[in-house]
Amino acid sequence: MNAHLRIANLVKRYGPTAALDGVSFEVEPGELKVLLGPSGSGKSTVLKCVAGLISPTSGRILLRGQDITDIPIHQRKIGLVMQGYSLFPHMSAYDNVAFPLRTPMHRCGQKELQKRVAQIFDLTGLTGLEGQRPSELSGGEQQRVALARALVFSPEVLLLDEPLAALDRELRERMQDEIRRIHTTLGMTIIYVTHDQAEAMKVADRIAILNRGQVAQVGSALELYESPSNEFVARFLGGANLLTGRVISILDGVIKVEVGKCELRAPSVDGLCQDALVTLLVRPERVRVAVPEADSNCLPGTIINSTYLGSALQTDVSLSDGTVWRSSMTPARSSFKAGVTTNIHWQIEDTHILPTQQSVNSLHLEA
Repeated sequence: MNAHLRIANLVKRYGPTAALDGVSFEVEPGELKVLLGPSGSGKSTVLKCVAGLISPTSGRILLRGQDITDIPIHQRKIGLVMQGYSLFPHMSAYDNVAFPLRTPMHRCGQKELQKRVAQIFDLTGLTGLEGQRPSELSGGEQQRVALARALVFSPEVLLLDEPLAALDRELRERMQDEIRRIHTTLGMTIIYVTHDQAEAMKVADRIAILNRGQVAQVGSALELYESPSNEFVARFLGGANLLTGRVISILDGVIKVEVGKCELRAPSVDGLCQDALVTLLVRPERVRVAVPEADSNCLPGTIINSTYLGSALQTDVSLSDGTVWRSSMTPARSSFKAGVTTNIHWQIEDTHILPTQQSVNSLHLEA
């Protein structure tokens, strides 16, 4: 399948600073691609380059194979919803949504305009609010008007830049469902920018994680969470317990790793050899605080704190070298007492191996 939108080696410099440093990825037709990353990672800069709000220093943006890198913003047929919505305060919701259809680029007859606006009001759940001005609408309703305005002229691509950041948690979660519903209904190609990991995992078909102006990894939420390609992705997408060690043996699909005076095991991966340095990753929900089960990895430690969260019991345990690991046990039980010596354990198959350049000289875990 040919990519609907292709970003090729995009660079954006502000003096000596590179906001984007060779960003490349593709968006398939009808795909909802999320750009996820911390502040300053370059995700909104990518979106502004695609929209035509800023020009890249170098690189190309191709829409259906056509190079649109230097095409003016009003000729790109791209819909955009910014975090602040940018609604016209003096216009009704109807006139805000109809506005693109009254511009030279998308102008249509009055009957066609009324038909399109009515359809998009129905799709976005705005029917009945046509006469309201933005100041008379709730935050969620304003967000729907901004979304409807971006959709009414049937853009080739819809760009959403932190569209739910101004909403409270409950409303934000409802709007996430609405965006997925609208995406499914229209089958539209969407690029969605957010720094919220849970939001990204909920709405995305695939996620591109950005860090310092570069793409760290692209994949589905499952792929990125279960098989991160590097430590940054592991830490950024969900909780990450990490330890560095040296491979001491590889046998029957199991790798044994020496971490200080402890020996831990993980499923074998291609390309590793004896004495290689690796980082072991275990997600908090796979770690248990209790008497270890047979044939599991186990480390001794001391409980720092334990918090009951309703859906899970979150417990932080200090290992012998001062490293703190977190357990998120489900179902939740009564919390553990701080200062108690205990064991943490997890199954061998729940250990993921990351390549690392870190020296093992600083490791002092004791069995």
